[in-house]
Amino acid sequence: MTNTEAAEIADAAYAALIHGLNTGQWDPFLYFLAEEVDVVWPTPPMAGHFEGREGSATLKEIVSHLGRPETYRLDHFTPIARIVSGDDVIYEDISVGTVQGGSTYTTRGSVRLSIRDGKIAAFHEYNFAVS
Repeated sequence: MTNTEAAEIADAAYAALIHGLNTGQWDPFLYFLAEEVDVVWPTPPMAGHFEGREGSATLKEIVSHLGRPETYRLDHFTPIARIVSGDDVIYEDISVGTVQGGSTYTTRGSVRLSIRDGKIAAFHEYNFAVS
């Protein structure tokens, strides 16, 4: 797989991720997950590092709660940067949203997708609160 092919797959997976955050429809994103995924997730209650099949299952569980009005809503999304390095594509963005209970947040974060054999083999998200 060329770097360009990996980047194209990562871009499609990232677009599906944003779609899921907006709609709660996760099948388009989940299509891109490998059976075993290295996952870093930054926020409780599921913050941590998960590997292999546990990583894939954990990421599926995490996203199943996102994009639903009763738990999480993405109100505004601003892409800042995209960096391609081999099979890794890093996306940086600013997200504004509402979480369960009506609290709003603003975060600046990044997601690194590593593509192997046409699928996401690693999903690492990092963010910090802006407000």
